[in-house]
Amino acid sequence: MLKKPRNLLSIVTCIIISLVIIVQANTYRMWVKNRVIIHDVTGYYSYLPALFIYDDLNFDFRKNLPVNEPLEGIWVNQKDSVTYLKASIGMSYFFYPSFIAAHAIAKKNPEVHANGYSLPYQHALALNTLIVGILGLWFSRLLLLKFFSDISASIALTLLYGGSNLIYYLTIEPAMTHPYSYFLVVVMLLLTFSLMEKPENRRFILLCLIIGWLVAVRPTNSILALYPFLLFIFNHKLRNHVLHLVKKNPFIIPFGIVCSLIPLIPQFVYWYKISGTFIFYSYDQEKFFFNKPHVWDGLFGYRTGFFLYSPVMLAACIGMFFKHNIRKLIMPAAIPLLLFTYVVFSWWCWWYGGFSIRVMIETFPFLLFGLAILADKLIQLKWLPGSLISVVLIFMIYQNQRFSDLYERGIIHWDSMTKKNYFTVFKGNKIPPEYFDWFEKPDYDKAFKEGE
Repeated sequence: MLKKPRNLLSIVTCIIISLVIIVQANTYRMWVKNRVIIHDVTGYYSYLPALFIYDDLNFDFRKNLPVNEPLEGIWVNQKDSVTYLKASIGMSYFFYPSFIAAHAIAKKNPEVHANGYSLPYQHALALNTLIVGILGLWFSRLLLLKFFSDISASIALTLLYGGSNLIYYLTIEPAMTHPYSYFLVVVMLLLTFSLMEKPENRRFILLCLIIGWLVAVRPTNSILALYPFLLFIFNHKLRNHVLHLVKKNPFIIPFGIVCSLIPLIPQFVYWYKISGTFIFYSYDQEKFFFNKPHVWDGLFGYRTGFFLYSPVMLAACIGMFFKHNIRKLIMPAAIPLLLFTYVVFSWWCWWYGGFSIRVMIETFPFLLFGLAILADKLIQLKWLPGSLISVVLIFMIYQNQRFSDLYERGIIHWDSMTKKNYFTVFKGNKIPPEYFDWFEKPDYDKAFKEGE
């Protein structure tokens, strides 16, 4: 007799979500439109063609690229006579395998420019994002099943992928840092909790490597990487297991520190090459205004407010406050989550120009616990209140999917939405001709200089 697979519902849920991701990516086919290696992505990706095609880290090769490859140009800064990429290098590690494969294909095809930015490279990075995104989904399932039932894990994953901007950045604007950061944070949490179960040198070393990679992808991720250290302080089981490793191997901590620096070493070398120092602020005059954080605007503002355009994530935050047997593991996450929110909304361009504050995707592995706790409570409720809350959550998913489509079509604007615009699309009203006149463009110059 065949054994019934364990946790079958969450397996089916992940298969369905994976198929939705693949179908949506193939529906929009952004690589065909040269809409993958653009904007921020050029900065994270262009280390690879600069090194392996042009041998030109001064990026003079930009002058010889076709106008639409990449469509929006490569984002660089200037120091004296040196041109450099302002974005950090960590994403290039993710992109490298797909870049190598795309370059091999492009060189064999005489109809394609093997220049690092043409169709094969666009397609490769989109596919790369799909693979990482689907891996992140299945690892999220493993993470949830450590603490929650099969049905709660399934509900939480459905709410996250259906009700947030995560799928949008996996399929319609692929290759941005955020889904990749999500993947790394999920792996970081899996390794941290695995150390609580069984202390092993390889788990500790791998955790250190992942933390280093997470910081190399986006330096602000270092705030989220505080979680394992805070859990070490507050959780006696993790602390005892790590101390057990140290007792067996006194060099494990220094070796772990070295491993965490490995993903950062190429960044330090690059900064030394362009500035003469190993630590260099590559964003030039762009800065944080810590005395003027826009937390409320970022979370609830009509421009791109996180909770307004991805309302399920507000439910996730509420779920974090409910009593649960995992609460002691979640509590140390409050510090990095609050600090991360404060820091990212202190950036001069606090709205980030995207769909529903894309930078908050990095926090989703933590908020996923809130959704799972909410699912647990929902299952325990009586029929009537449970049904009413379920209807509200389904409506939130529906609105997020509508908003995603309207954003892709340009009806929801990336930086200029107003209250009038928001409620027009929220209600599902027909878009009047004067709708686009209601947009209010932010004062970029004032934001850049004063953080307003």
